[in-house]
Amino acid sequence: MERIHFEEVSMKKINGESRYCIAGSNGYILYVTGCGKTVQKARAQAYALIDKIVIPKMFYRTVIGLKFIEKDEKLLKDWGWI
Repeated sequence: MERIHFEEVSMKKINGESRYCIAGSNGYILYVTGCGKTVQKARAQAYALIDKIVIPKMFYRTVIGLKFIEKDEKLLKDWGWI
């Protein structure tokens, strides 16, 4: 749960049962993070967690970290920053 972060979600009692409900209008209800020694490992960790989450009509970005992997990492290495 330390890598799942709720955003504009509230818990309500519906028919005596606790349920999570969307409480805002910004378009997302949670975000997931990954952590690793490389962007590729952090990305894999985040997507592995996403695969375990079930939300009706769920969608998510499938390009997380790709710009860094495909372009920015090489530039930073060329410049000697990493």
